[in-house]
Amino acid sequence: MEAITLLRGIMAGAPATAAMLLVEIPAWKMWGLPGVMEWQENQGIAERVLHRPEKTLVAPGLILHFLHGWLAGIVFAIFISITTLGLPIPLLGLAYGLLLWLLGLVIFKPIIGERIPSGLLGRIAISVNLAGHVVYGSVLGILMVLS
Repeated sequence: MEAITLLRGIMAGAPATAAMLLVEIPAWKMWGLPGVMEWQENQGIAERVLHRPEKTLVAPGLILHFLHGWLAGIVFAIFISITTLGLPIPLLGLAYGLLLWLLGLVIFKPIIGERIPSGLLGRIAISVNLAGHVVYGSVLGILMVLS
């Protein structure tokens, strides 16, 4: 693997994560942490790593959000350096974002320790998470083409 591939992943992953954050901020302002699944997961990880409760959006959760975005960007950059499956890279980026969204649904309970709420707030959190991952994947794919 070439260093340029890692750099492409980081350089595309950072703005893609920032774009995702812009989708999530309005939900956080309206419903707090329960309205944003991604942030709940990052806070759950921060609680385990730091061995203390982190119930609001604080630096550890935000740092983890960007680290995950950078790492996911690197994985995507490696994937497209190997193959594109004959598909346009922006379309692969969108599919990758959807795959990451599905992964988030699977890992939620093991990280948080409880299921995604079944009511309105749960549907909001899932929808915000989906929208954020669509934006992340789309921006990631477009930036990979431009880099």
